[in-house]
This record gives sequence, C-alpha cells and structure tokens, in this order.
Amino acid sequence: MGSEAHEPLLVDEDGPHISREVIQMLLRIAAENTGAGPGDYGSHSLRFGGASALWAAFHDTGLVKRWGHCATDTFHTFLWEYRKGTDGIAEAIDASDVAPR
Repeated sequence: MGSEAHEPLLVDEDGPHISREVIQMLLRIAAENTGAGPGDYGSHSLRFGGASALWAAFHDTGLVKRWGHCATDTFHTFLWEYRKGTDGIAEAIDASDVAPR
C-alpha cells in the first residue's frame, strides 16, 4: 500500500466522512454476500471502477490520470473496456489466423 493507506478515503471541505477501514469492511461483507472471497474486493476495486467509468465516459487518458492522481501510466492496467467497445472481439480473435506460414 502507498503512503495514503491510513488516510480517510472520502474527504471534503468538512473533513473525513468514512475511513478506509470502514469502506474495506463494507466491501468485504458485500463480496462475501455475493459469493466472492473476502480478499476479492477492496477499496482498490473502487479505483479500478472509477478509472474505467471515466475512460468509458470521456476516452481521455489525461483526465483519468489527473483525477486518479496517477504519477505514471500504470493506471492503464486499471481500465476495463466498456462493453459496447468490446463487441465482436471474441469473434474477431476466433476468425484471425496467426499461424506461421
């Protein structure tokens, strides 16, 4: 975890509202209630979802980088392609011929 690991997750001008530990506990309970393992989801999952939502809405990596406070381009690993943009991918892969000649 980075240097922010013990800082509140949600903060506004009035100060912290919900601690990271509370968010992580709630995510763990939600994951277990859906059949996922307790370690399958955490507060970092929110970062993936937020980055992916920004990318799907604006297709602007600079915006994702700024709003996500990313100092490097590693945020690209967070991005999940939006569903409409992935239509036909499996079929295209299946139809491709990559065998050596």
